[in-house]
Formats: sequence, C-alpha cells, structure tokens
Amino acid sequence: MPFMIFLTVVAVIVAVGTLQNGHVVTVSFLFWKFEAPLALVIVGATVAGLVIGGMIGFARAVRRWSRQAGPRAGQVESNHADAPRSATERGLSPR
Repeated sequence: MPFMIFLTVVAVIVAVGTLQNGHVVTVSFLFWKFEAPLALVIVGATVAGLVIGGMIGFARAVRRWSRQAGPRAGQVESNHADAPRSATERGLSPR
C-alpha cells in the first residue's frame, strides 16, 4: 500500500509539472536534435524511468524466484536416485 501512495504522489507531481511547462524546448541527444513541448519531454523521461526501474525490479524478482526454485529442483532429482537407470547410464553399451 505505501508503494501505491508513493506512485500516486509522483504521478500528481509529474502531472502538475507537465501542465505548467507547455513551451517548446530543443532536446539534443548524441547525434539527434529535435524540438518538443517540455511537457512531452517530462512525461517521456518519467515513463522511461518507470520502465527501466520495472525491468530492474523484474530481473531481481526472477533471480529471487530461481534461487528459491533451485533447491527444490535438486530435491526432486535426489528423490529419483533409487529409480532404475537405463543401460547407457550404467555404462553398458546398447545391443
């Protein structure tokens, strides 16, 4: 719940800043140069930051899930250690 409150506050701040800055600015990035309303630049930078932050959070969650699933996968394999093995696994050549 605190995260949703934080996102709401950030959204309100961005909305107010966007509405107050409607004039056109020149944006330069590496070899590109273009003019856009400052409001669009503010919203674009906010969305880009949220996407990058979301990707980092997703990567951390996947890493955490894989660590939690790792020992379970090993336990499943150890439960099948008594199962009969094929001739190839025992080192015998198939006929």
